[in-house]
Amino acid sequence: MYPILFQIGNINIGAYGFFYFLALVIIFILFLLRGTKEGYNIDFLINFIVIIYLSGFIGCRLFYIFLNLDKVTLLDIFSFDKVGYVFYGGYIVGLLMGILYLYISRSNILKILDIATPLLPLGLFIGRIGCFLKGCCFGTICNINFTCIRFPKGSDAYNHQLDRGMVSQYDSYSLPVFPVQLFESFINGILFLYFWLKYKKKKVDGQITFGVLFSHSFVRFFLDFLRANIDKIYGFTISQFVAGVIIFLLFLIRRRSSN
Repeated sequence: MYPILFQIGNINIGAYGFFYFLALVIIFILFLLRGTKEGYNIDFLINFIVIIYLSGFIGCRLFYIFLNLDKVTLLDIFSFDKVGYVFYGGYIVGLLMGILYLYISRSNILKILDIATPLLPLGLFIGRIGCFLKGCCFGTICNINFTCIRFPKGSDAYNHQLDRGMVSQYDSYSLPVFPVQLFESFINGILFLYFWLKYKKKKVDGQITFGVLFSHSFVRFFLDFLRANIDKIYGFTISQFVAGVIIFLLFLIRRRSSN
């Protein structure tokens, strides 16, 4: 008997878009509320977050294309059928473009980032629920009681296992896998609450940004060991390499600032 938490009866693709749209709306509202409370002009705040959204979207798509050059081309960047999303692509490009805008506008970069970065885990807290309902970003085979889930026929998990001969076309569900999406959602929800509330008690500008980027990278690095259907290089995923580089750079920055 499989150790199953529960089985999803069908794939709710519409929920994927809904939850990510919901995340964007909530992030937008909270950023404007805290930003205006800190005395920033609302037009400036809107410009900043729109730049983050647009550049993040393009970054997600470009990173996906880069990792799947054998399947898609650069011309497919706006094709929703062929090109998917890679979180770290949007994360990096969005952050860099946001910093560039703040630099050009001669704003306090670290102070603005301290307002914005806690909303990163909030977006993942909401968005990963959509991933779970869609059946993407699934985990590896699970054999631990009360922590596993089986996705239905037609889901990414099922198709992944079908291609590898782990299930047959006559099976209605995939083999049990770790609900990594829910793990990531739960952890990021905690991270959001912690850093959002800690903002009022921060001692220096940049403290919140450093904490968010470090903790998110740390969590992502270890959760990727439970992720399936991800290409690996020397046993690590691309996201783990990116997370490792971010952690290393933050360590160097912290060490340099303390000297």
